[in-house]
Amino acid sequence: VKIGGYTDSSGVAAHNFQLSEERAKTAMLTLSTLGVPIQNMQFKGYGPQHFIVANNTPQGRALNRRISIRVVKK
Repeated sequence: VKIGGYTDSSGVAAHNFQLSEERAKTAMLTLSTLGVPIQNMQFKGYGPQHFIVANNTPQGRALNRRISIRVVKK
C-alpha cells in the first residue's frame, strides 16, 4: 500500500512538504489501527505538487489538500 500526502500551494514550500509527509504518515498509522500491516505500507509527502484541480479558489485548494492510497501487487 502506497500512501501519498499533498498540500495546496499556500504558505512556505518547505512547510508544505513537511505537512504533506505528516498527513501521509497519519493516514498510514490510521490504516494500521484498522488492521493493515504497517510493514506492507509506505508513505511519501509530495507537498504542493500534482494538483487535481485548479489551485486558484478556496474550493480548489481544499481539494488539493488530500491523501492518495494505492494498493500495489508485490
